[in-house]
Amino acid sequence: MRPLRFVGRVGMVALDRMARAARARAARTGLPDDLARAVALSRRTVERTRPGDPLRPALLNTLAGTLCLVYNLTGDAEALAEAVTVSREAVDDPGSAPFRGICLCTLATALRLELERTRDPGRLAGAEAVAREAVAATGQDRREHGGALLVLSNVLLTCHQITGEVPVAREAARCAEAAVEALPAGAHRAVAFNALANACLLVHRATTDDALLERAAEAARQSVEETPPGDPGRAAHTNTLASALLTRYGRTGRITDLREALRVSRAAAGTMPPGHVLRPAVLHTLAGVLLELYGRTGQESALDEAIQAARLGLDQGAGGPVTPGLHNTLSMAGMMGYLDTGDGKALAQARTEASRACAAGGDGHPQRAVFLSNLAKALRAAYEREPAPGLLDELVATGRLVAAASTGTALHRADHLIELTLALLHRHEQLGDPDALREARDHATEAAGSPHALPWQQVTAHRLLGRAQLALGEREAALGAYRTAVGLLPKVAPRRLERMDREQGLSRIAGLGPEAASAALAAGAPELALELLEQARGVLIAERLGTRSETARLAAADSALAGELDRLRALLDLPQEQPGGLGGPARAGAGDPPRAGLPAAATAALREAERARGRRGELEAEWDGLMARIRAREGFEDFLGRPSIASLNRVAASGPVVLVNASRHGCDALILTGDGERPVRVVPLEGVTEPAVAEQVIRLRDALEDRRDIDDVLGWAWDRVTEPVLSALGRTEPRPLDRRPRLWWVATGPFAFLPLHAAGHHGREAAGHGAGRTVMDRVVSSYTPTVRALGHARRAVPAPQGAGPRSVLIVAMPETPGEAPLRGVGREAREIAGAVPAAETLAGPRATRESVRGALPRHTSAHFACHGVSEPRNPATSRLLLDDHLTAPFDVATVSGLDLASAELAYLSACSTTESGVRSADESVHITAAFLLAGFPGVVGTLWPVQDSAARRIAVAFYEEMYAEGAGGGPVDRAAYALQHAVDRLRVKRPDLPALWSAHLHMGV
Repeated sequence: MRPLRFVGRVGMVALDRMARAARARAARTGLPDDLARAVALSRRTVERTRPGDPLRPALLNTLAGTLCLVYNLTGDAEALAEAVTVSREAVDDPGSAPFRGICLCTLATALRLELERTRDPGRLAGAEAVAREAVAATGQDRREHGGALLVLSNVLLTCHQITGEVPVAREAARCAEAAVEALPAGAHRAVAFNALANACLLVHRATTDDALLERAAEAARQSVEETPPGDPGRAAHTNTLASALLTRYGRTGRITDLREALRVSRAAAGTMPPGHVLRPAVLHTLAGVLLELYGRTGQESALDEAIQAARLGLDQGAGGPVTPGLHNTLSMAGMMGYLDTGDGKALAQARTEASRACAAGGDGHPQRAVFLSNLAKALRAAYEREPAPGLLDELVATGRLVAAASTGTALHRADHLIELTLALLHRHEQLGDPDALREARDHATEAAGSPHALPWQQVTAHRLLGRAQLALGEREAALGAYRTAVGLLPKVAPRRLERMDREQGLSRIAGLGPEAASAALAAGAPELALELLEQARGVLIAERLGTRSETARLAAADSALAGELDRLRALLDLPQEQPGGLGGPARAGAGDPPRAGLPAAATAALREAERARGRRGELEAEWDGLMARIRAREGFEDFLGRPSIASLNRVAASGPVVLVNASRHGCDALILTGDGERPVRVVPLEGVTEPAVAEQVIRLRDALEDRRDIDDVLGWAWDRVTEPVLSALGRTEPRPLDRRPRLWWVATGPFAFLPLHAAGHHGREAAGHGAGRTVMDRVVSSYTPTVRALGHARRAVPAPQGAGPRSVLIVAMPETPGEAPLRGVGREAREIAGAVPAAETLAGPRATRESVRGALPRHTSAHFACHGVSEPRNPATSRLLLDDHLTAPFDVATVSGLDLASAELAYLSACSTTESGVRSADESVHITAAFLLAGFPGVVGTLWPVQDSAARRIAVAFYEEMYAEGAGGGPVDRAAYALQHAVDRLRVKRPDLPALWSAHLHMGV
């Protein structure tokens, strides 16, 4: 450094200005040389003064502030210790009176940083006392007073993070609000907004007050917007916004919050200097967002990146305040990896990291209950993998620690009680301990009644309560608990959320309907069992199809109400415009200021997304009000409400509907017969358990993947499931196709992944239907997601067209960008076009998402010959691959959003169109059901990948039979028989290869 010569008071002031300018530069750049220059300049100013010099307190304060910056940017504990010493000297200097308030603020800041570093409760009182003195000393200057209030708020936040005392966090929020009011717009007020956001977040986590969560998000956003680009605090403020959005996503499941959290957390991590003391916290937030992304989408790269970010945070901040949280994040990552892959190493990581989080946080950490809860989850998974008495004892003991560590108002209290309840239920199942069962019932009761529980947690708590009561022999009470759980489903998937978010919410309580039905059967109420199955499954399908079909009935009575219903339905069904996909590009209008660490172009789109979110809440309130008005009319009391057994039974007039139910309590078939006196017949499936069904699903998938025969699985399904059902119905003999009666299957849980329509003992000896020990030889099968869906589909069948020709839209993709060619598709399209009365073909580059959407309303039927992709982890993105599939996917969300009034039949000659995820099976989120939602009363789909040549032969034979000369009825009436005819032709030729022809199924009317 060149020698500087400053003489006298003016020179000292100039040197101090240079020192503060150098500090500002160092804060912007984070470069070691700039930090060293700033410290050296500040030291020189102090060295040139003596005790008693009027300027000395101000110069000492500058040096202390610079040393605090050194600690923030490098984690240098010696620099922080010196900052405390220097700032004390400034405060104690006899000449400090004019600067006392500012010097006290710097001392309080240094003490807070030391408190954060050491987490020593003995330092709490001292830091708080200095901060309060600073507030008192600055009362005459509004700006300085606002700064002191901000310092006090930050000190109180640190105190809360160590003690967990909620009143302290509330006072921190009040101080931050006052600081915001006192400070002018700009960088200093941005810091106050950031403190306010953090305080509101902490109070929300302790009290579940969602109004404070909204205030946190609003304040964090304001903080970022008032922080100038390039300001060193912008990354920290952006990180606070990411935390608020992530927390709100956890409360609502709204994908828009996760999208923005991902963008802003990446922005924060990308701009925070590598050595900054807050970088581990930023990496912690980013890792948390990435874990949620993995949980939502199954993107393995997100899990890998989350683990990398958390480990990097530990490397850079070992022993720091976020160390326990980073270990906890790694535990969650291991647990998620284990649940998806069954990898024992991932589970071991989950247990180890959860133990480390508990140890690093200690007994007094505010998040100790969360760390213990994740340890309990890992222990439970380990016990379920390999049951052992010692592990069970550890699991129950940890569960009790979790419950003891959380308070009645804690954000995660209900989740902690649920975890303990599960541990106790395991104890009863293993040891037959009735005391554990009663304790489980009590904890589930508390969780169910918690006013702070999220809707899905309330449902889960009532569900576990029902399990405990059923095991205790309290059948009526158990049934009541299950009925309450089912009744809460509308809160799990409120209409204000978008469809994808609602599907995600419902997936969290998968299997509830089958369990509730089993409880009703145990209580001797088969009709109620069927009603509960219908109420708890296919919630969104029933809502969409029911609204469409019931509007016509309402219009006949009140056209104005029907018009209002149509308007609100259309608005709520509109997809919310998003600023790009998860992690993708954003689009917005120009001219908006940069926001949340994002490019300026993203700002307008994000603002519009927020307005749309608020608007959806208003639309939901309008919808609820409209439902109340409609149900007040005579004859509409149950409009779109819980289905009655009488209305369900009418659906079986054209043939029995068999609901095959699998739950932890047992497996049964409920046959809806159409008989007014005995509408529901129950066929217990002897020796069949839910795990046994799941094992057959695994055997089926393994056989298909290895290209082995699936005869054993089909034989098991016949012997244990379908033959008992057909025998109960009197379908005991094979029949010619034209004399086979119709039958509809509703498969729940793991049954949804088995080809019940093809169950039987196939083989050469069965050729020509000689043996007849197959479903296909005795009935013509169709599927329906729910009984209600079948009823709505029947009402949606268009009126006969008279002599006018029906037309088929043929979408053919022999060549698909990025995919293997389908060599039989071109021939399939030509032969089908020659077999139908009229057709329009969109092939290759002409078959885009928009061209297909535009063409569908012009035709009564649609045939798709293309690749199909199933996404079990994120089934709403399952799709048919058109020419522009890489940029404009023709996915479940797109198809289900269509409203085709003249549609009759869709044929999906593609792979795995009826495959769904395990957790979304009850909602039938797959491509085949999406076409049902779009307005097609009948759909042909597939359960697994189909061979190109076999798919062509079945499809062509189907259309030849459908439009054969003299064939009676329309496509809707003949589709199921035509498909069976086409399948039978191939089955007769290759009875030994059922995998070749049993993937095809018919769904709907």
